[in-house]
Amino acid sequence: MLTDQQKDAVVTLLEKAARDVIMHYYDQLKDEHVAYKNGDKNDLQTIGDIEAERVIREGLVDILPGSLFVGEESYNDDSSLLRHLRKRDVSVWVLDPIDGTSNFRYKRGGFGPLLAHVVNGVVHNAWMLELPAGKLITYHRDETLLTLNGDANGYICSELIGLPEGRKLRGNSGYKMYDHPAFVTLAKKYEKTIEMTQARDPSIVAYQHFLNGKFDFLLYHYTYPWDHIAGIAMAQHMGGVAANWDAQPFSLAQGRQGLIVAKNQEILDFVQEKLGIPLRTALGTDSHPVGGNGHADHGDPKAAL
Repeated sequence: MLTDQQKDAVVTLLEKAARDVIMHYYDQLKDEHVAYKNGDKNDLQTIGDIEAERVIREGLVDILPGSLFVGEESYNDDSSLLRHLRKRDVSVWVLDPIDGTSNFRYKRGGFGPLLAHVVNGVVHNAWMLELPAGKLITYHRDETLLTLNGDANGYICSELIGLPEGRKLRGNSGYKMYDHPAFVTLAKKYEKTIEMTQARDPSIVAYQHFLNGKFDFLLYHYTYPWDHIAGIAMAQHMGGVAANWDAQPFSLAQGRQGLIVAKNQEILDFVQEKLGIPLRTALGTDSHPVGGNGHADHGDPKAAL
């Protein structure tokens, strides 16, 4: 576990990386600082991502010697790093150095580091530092409330209980999945009871919208841990629930299992039945691939979803 001094050191580290690396490149990013993972124009990687991950990784290992590290940029070079999340009795840091790289690149909304501290498959601490606003949301498993910029009363969550009355369920869908024919068909079928929004915000913003009551549920196909486990921990801490499209607990170490995060079990069960199970059949998951190559028949699922 982390001491209060170590928790404070993590905040100091994130704020330093944001100031000295992320915001430095935010103001000075050039075309030569930008690359595309696997040639995918929708999957950006900038020098800011790479340098921020390096600085934060080195700092975290100093704060907690012997800990392991899984980062989005490191995973791009070594996908076997996810094995760390299956290890027992060891601390694992999970980091997205700049969640919302497109927003960072084009200066069009929130972005920033997402960090989780995991032990034995449980998220014990998590941090979201949304930039350029400098909004820091923290979660500690041994504390009652989330905090905003250090204020335990500063982050106001909606009540995550009960079904909405007199209105549709409000859902937020992964932006690539939203345009897939299978999803379009389902959204049309249930348009009288479910109002879907195409996700234009990164996880660091979307999970705040969920906690503040803008959405009743979040729906994703791709589920890399650095994008989701900090937000899931915060949602569950405030009474929300989460499951994959197989109606099983969310796995920390799978990248394509489908995900529903909902205000309560009733909403989750409804969304699972109406959307999750049909989408699992149409799009596939790690445990239920579609097509003989283990991917959806429409081709490379990462490029499409």
